[in-house]
Amino acid sequence: MADAGPGSSDNPLSFGPLWADTLDLVRRHGEILWPLAAAFLFLPQILIAVVTPEQGPNARPDMGPDMALAMLMLAAGLAGLLATLVGQVSVAFLAVHDGTAGLTLGQVIARSARLLLPAMAVVLMQGIAIFVGLLLLIVPGLWLLARFSVALPTVSVGPHDPLEALKESWRLTEGYALKILGALLILTLGMFILYFGILAIGVAVGAIGTIAGGQPETGWSLGRWAFEVIGAAAVAAMGVISICFYSSLLKTLRRLPRHSA
Repeated sequence: MADAGPGSSDNPLSFGPLWADTLDLVRRHGEILWPLAAAFLFLPQILIAVVTPEQGPNARPDMGPDMALAMLMLAAGLAGLLATLVGQVSVAFLAVHDGTAGLTLGQVIARSARLLLPAMAVVLMQGIAIFVGLLLLIVPGLWLLARFSVALPTVSVGPHDPLEALKESWRLTEGYALKILGALLILTLGMFILYFGILAIGVAVGAIGTIAGGQPETGWSLGRWAFEVIGAAAVAAMGVISICFYSSLLKTLRRLPRHSA
């Protein structure tokens, strides 16, 4: 199976054009994307951190048996996961359609909430396939990562059936896997570098905040709140950018000629 797409000095699947399209999407629709990120990507991160017993301010000696803590963590984790998926599907819908497609933001969110089960199924099947591939000497997992890369944005706009979305991603990426993988590896490396750079800033700000505000007897210090907020904001921002990147990839693939099997 050939993975090299049609030769072109201006390869639309290279990182540069996809990144430029991603930044353009974020710039033009920021007034919608950032509130979505705050509600569905940032707040769930804070929620999960707050209820974690060894970290959160809600961990009290009188909270009861360990089972209560475990149930609280499970409920918070599930709520965070569901909210994050709603946010991801909403952002993908906006990015692929280059706007709300005539819907209100509330309608976009409600529509995305109805797609929770298909989105969860796609993420689960995609993750299992890639994990098994990674166990088989890494390379098959990377190849599957490229082949299923646009399955989640596909669910957001249709087909909504998870198996059909995976098949559509497989069809669209036929013959382009190596080019896609190259772009995704650059994106991932850049996001890792950016994330750890922001975390370093968070650590510094947190340390200064703790020194200035002191350490309370219970709960988080001012510095700890600053660190958690900075970290959650970084995750939310990178989530929006990554989803827009994958959505730009889907739009580009839909414009390219298909390879024969």
